[in-house]
Amino acid sequence: MNWLVLSYFLTAGLTLHQNVAIQSPAGYMVWQPPDNSVETMLGVELLVMDHLFLSASVRTEEQYFHGINFSPFLSEYNLKAGLRFGGFEAVFVDDCIHPQLDSNFFRDTFLYGGWSGFYVSFKGSAKLF
Repeated sequence: MNWLVLSYFLTAGLTLHQNVAIQSPAGYMVWQPPDNSVETMLGVELLVMDHLFLSASVRTEEQYFHGINFSPFLSEYNLKAGLRFGGFEAVFVDDCIHPQLDSNFFRDTFLYGGWSGFYVSFKGSAKLF
């Protein structure tokens, strides 16, 4: 049994194109972030006695802005707490999105919000060959 394990990750990537459409009784809106944006994600997880886990991550989207400058326009924060037994996992999740303002240019449309929830999942594997 492992009493305490700390794991971490760093991810980076390029988003070629994305858009978000929101439709409600008040109207229809399309939020389109800049094309060719760069995305980074940093996260940690603490596993206690092989079963209880707590994790946190932040994902930031930046627009490539001439030279080696990047302008962040969105950050997403994610917190999880849960239990793992065998292939089963029960998790509480809290996730929120916040716009980022920068001095390179002004944006008049921002994406923000969040969600909280609880889910149960199962993960397994089977050797095929």
